[in-house]
Amino acid sequence: MTAALRSGDTPRISKPGEESMKTRTYKLIAAACLLMGNAAWAELPRGSLSFLQPTGTASSTDAIDIWVRLTLDADSPALSFSSYPLTGIAHEDLSPEGYYYDPSTGAYSYANFANIDRVGISASMTWPNSAGIFSAYNFSFATQYDPSLPGPVGLNHFELAPGQHFDYLFGRFTPPAGGAPAGTFSLFQVAMTLEYSGVDANGRWLNSVNRPVIASTCESSNFESCGFTRTITAVPEPSSYALLALGLVGVLGAARRRST
Repeated sequence: MTAALRSGDTPRISKPGEESMKTRTYKLIAAACLLMGNAAWAELPRGSLSFLQPTGTASSTDAIDIWVRLTLDADSPALSFSSYPLTGIAHEDLSPEGYYYDPSTGAYSYANFANIDRVGISASMTWPNSAGIFSAYNFSFATQYDPSLPGPVGLNHFELAPGQHFDYLFGRFTPPAGGAPAGTFSLFQVAMTLEYSGVDANGRWLNSVNRPVIASTCESSNFESCGFTRTITAVPEPSSYALLALGLVGVLGAARRRST
């Protein structure tokens, strides 16, 4: 079993000019969002993601930043697009299904795009339910909306040529008050995806149901060579420091008595 987290939309459907931190939240979803194959997406840019600092050690009170490198395949189309109006990505290369909120029913409904005005960078990650101390942390995607945690999520324009790479902060794991438990923290699959929005034939604003994957880590499933791991060490309690200090005082006192 796996779980997945992706940068997502609030229940209120956003419209042009209304994109802000307030209208972007992150939700836990039950299905792995990387399993979204579509034949039309073969014409979209494609590449790979790798962790820039795959191994290391952190204390239980340290925040853990996830830095990745996006590398476009040499034979990939360029990852080059802008929005309002949409350029650089053809409508036919995107899945036509979108969703909208219907205030008359208080529920979400589905419709096909008649026009797509905007494409944006999005993100997702998956992990096994048995991920251990992973669940002790709070996670935040790095986005264009948060100056303290800047990242590409939310950008509605991008430029990267085939064979080139782009390094960026994917997100941050923050430990709870008092620190996370000691142990091993492992993460395997993270992805850069695209999300898009526009209108249906009736002029209703739609957000994309599917999010094509541009690149992801651990596509080979060889987690030992491609994963992200941190060894989390416990921070000594204040009482431990006090005992250490008392021990040092005792040692120094004994040394003085011997010298006299």
